[in-house]
Amino acid sequence: MSVPLPGRTHDKLAFDISGFEAYLLRDGLTAIGDKGYEGSGLKTPCKWYERQPFTLWAWAENRALSAIRNAVERAIAHLKSLSVLRTGTRTRATDRNQAVRDIIMSAVALLLFRQNWRSEHA
Repeated sequence: MSVPLPGRTHDKLAFDISGFEAYLLRDGLTAIGDKGYEGSGLKTPCKWYERQPFTLWAWAENRALSAIRNAVERAIAHLKSLSVLRTGTRTRATDRNQAVRDIIMSAVALLLFRQNWRSEHA
C-alpha cells in the first residue's frame, strides 16, 4: 500500500520506502507478508531448511498465515477487477493515498468476515 514504484522494485524495498512499518509500530499492529518480506518486521512464514526438520508447529503456522494472505490477495483481485484502484475513487478525503488504504482495508475486512461467516454456517 504505497505510491506506485517502478515495476522492478522488490516488495521489501517498496515496504521500506513507504514508511508503513512506522505506522504499524505506532499503532502496535501486526502485519503479515510472504517470504520476500523477511527481515522487515512483518510476520512471515517459516522457511524449510534441509538440515532441520520442518515441525508440525511450523507447518500449522504457515497454513494459518497462508489462509490470511490468500484472503487479502482475493480482496485485492476483486478491487482490480472492479477497476477501483485504476480509475480512482470518489471521496472527500484530502489524502488520496489514505483513501486507497482505507478502501483496501475495508475490502479485506469484508472478505475475512464473509469467509468466517461461511465457515460458521457450513
